[in-house]
Amino acid sequence: GILSSHLKVDLAGILERVAEKGFIDRVGTEEYRFVHDRVQQEAYKTMAEHRRSEHHTTFGLAIYSQACSDNDDDLLRISLNQINRAGPGTITDLRQKAMIAALNLKVGRRSAALKDFGHSLSYFENGKSFLDVGSWEHQYKLSIDLHDAAADAACALGAV
Repeated sequence: GILSSHLKVDLAGILERVAEKGFIDRVGTEEYRFVHDRVQQEAYKTMAEHRRSEHHTTFGLAIYSQACSDNDDDLLRISLNQINRAGPGTITDLRQKAMIAALNLKVGRRSAALKDFGHSLSYFENGKSFLDVGSWEHQYKLSIDLHDAAADAACALGAV
């Protein structure tokens, strides 16, 4: 799978061992889910916050590269959700932050076109969080587009 090759681990083997212990169930050929929300929550809490963020970023970027190769919009959203969950703190490269901000704008616009203003607003707000301090000088169009789109989505939701 995508993550196994990127991380260079036998993720399928690891997941099978965890399934044998009864913490997750196999759902299909390459999909697993936790047996209960509490199991997932406890597993998540065992990691330090900064490690969780690093993992979300690593997973999101790995999935993003596959989404680009496959031109897959669903994978793009999955990758962006992982990166957004980590937040901008785990990414130091300003070009990469700008790329993620632009991706949030793109996916947010797609959500808005489907009249899914709650998700679109979330993408726009996440996109704004990835802008650097000097974005109004260095990335004016991206900055104005994100702020304008967020305002439109908020108005559509009656949140203004």
